[in-house]
Amino acid sequence: MTGTLSQWGKAFSDFSNIEEREKNPPFWKKTFKGSDEETALEIFANKKKMEQMRAEIKDHISWTYGPSAWKEVLAIEADMRRRRKQEAYRKQEQIDAMINFAIGAAIFLVSGGILFVGFYLFRTMAREMVMKTILTVLFLMFVATSPFIYMLVASI
Repeated sequence: MTGTLSQWGKAFSDFSNIEEREKNPPFWKKTFKGSDEETALEIFANKKKMEQMRAEIKDHISWTYGPSAWKEVLAIEADMRRRRKQEAYRKQEQIDAMINFAIGAAIFLVSGGILFVGFYLFRTMAREMVMKTILTVLFLMFVATSPFIYMLVASI
C-alpha cells in the first residue's frame, strides 16, 4: 500500500508541475502546441480525478492511523515537493532554456548569414564598379591624349 501511495504522490506532483508549466509555457511550446481547448479539457479532467483520489487517500489514512497522521503526511509531502522542485524540475527548466537558446542562436546565425552575403555581394559589386570606373577613366584619358601622343611619336 505504501508503494502505491508513493507512486500516487509522485504522479500528483508531476501533474501539478505540468499544470504550472502550461500556465507559462516556453517559447517553442507556444509556437508548436495543439489547441487551447484540448489542453484545458485535459487539465480539467486530470485535476478532478486527482482531487477524488486525494480525498480517498485522506479518508484511508485518517481512518487507519488517526486524524493527526494526515497532517504529518501533508508536512512530509510539502518537504518532498520542495526538494523535488529544486532538483528534478530544474532540469526541465534547463532543457527549455537550451531549446530557447538553440532557436535564438539559429535565428541569429541565419540573419547574420543573410547580412554577410548581402555585404559581400555589395562589396563585390562595388569593387567591380570601381574597377570599371577606373578602366573607363583610363580609356578616356588615353583617347583624349592620343592625338598628343601621336604628335609626339610622329615628331621623333
